[in-house]
Amino acid sequence: MLLKKGADPNAEDIEGERPLDWAMYRADQARIETLRQFGAKPGHGPRQQVYPEPEGDGIADARRSLRCAVGQQRPPATLVFEKRGCVTCHSQALPAQLAAVARAKGIAVNEEQARKNMQQMLAFFKTAGEAAMQGDRTAGDFVTVGYVMSAFAAEQYPLDDITAESTHLLAGQQMADGNWLGNGVSRPPMEDSIVSQTALAVRAMTLYPIPGRKNEVDEKLRRAQRWLLAAVPGTTEERNMRLMGVVWTKASRADITAAVQQIIARQRADGRSVTNISRMPMRLENLCTRCTNPVTLRLPICIGRELLSC
Repeated sequence: MLLKKGADPNAEDIEGERPLDWAMYRADQARIETLRQFGAKPGHGPRQQVYPEPEGDGIADARRSLRCAVGQQRPPATLVFEKRGCVTCHSQALPAQLAAVARAKGIAVNEEQARKNMQQMLAFFKTAGEAAMQGDRTAGDFVTVGYVMSAFAAEQYPLDDITAESTHLLAGQQMADGNWLGNGVSRPPMEDSIVSQTALAVRAMTLYPIPGRKNEVDEKLRRAQRWLLAAVPGTTEERNMRLMGVVWTKASRADITAAVQQIIARQRADGRSVTNISRMPMRLENLCTRCTNPVTLRLPICIGRELLSC
């Protein structure tokens, strides 16, 4: 409809990506054809680049390879905060979790950068936590809260006023049917799904429960679990986050196994997952002008023994 009304099919975001690029990333053949009918062309963003082959034989030692990979994720974390004054899931929270896991495995990380990243997240959430007590939600909504609280937990940060304020906010924002709704402006895939918002809200509440409100929090988690079990995921993001949500709410082994099998059943022979794109709204603001960094670092989805024993 927007294209028929004259929307520019070749509008670019700040990285040079165009609507056709995002339709192709999602393997959405129907929208690819529609966009091409209106003259859409590929953009020239960084995701068009081809990774070079490793020099020589590459890095044979796995630990050295991981150390190099972890080192690549750390510098941008503190830079984002310095430039924008905020924290993000992909630039701060996920690299913090990555550093914690690497450290636990004996892989060296830049501890100075790790401490600085943690200090910046705490500084941001101290202010955000005070606002949360008044019902104000932080940018990125429950996805940001969930990932940052996961980063705090990975670094063994204790329960305090900052974490309690986030849990207080989450407890007050749950919908009657058990889910958490985002604020309406989203960046796919991380912020685009109610399933993701709900699963990550659950994660934060399970990591940092408020002892004096245990009965209330437990009831909210039970309500969230019922909603997650009844949800019909339409994308790989939703299936994965639904699985983690039912694990974090301590669903039965039968329910967890069913969620695992739902993911496995959608895997193609080439290893990729089949996504029902028709359930994902195609918003031009998501595909063109507002997506500053929608393709982000993602945590590995473990569907084996480790996840089932969480």
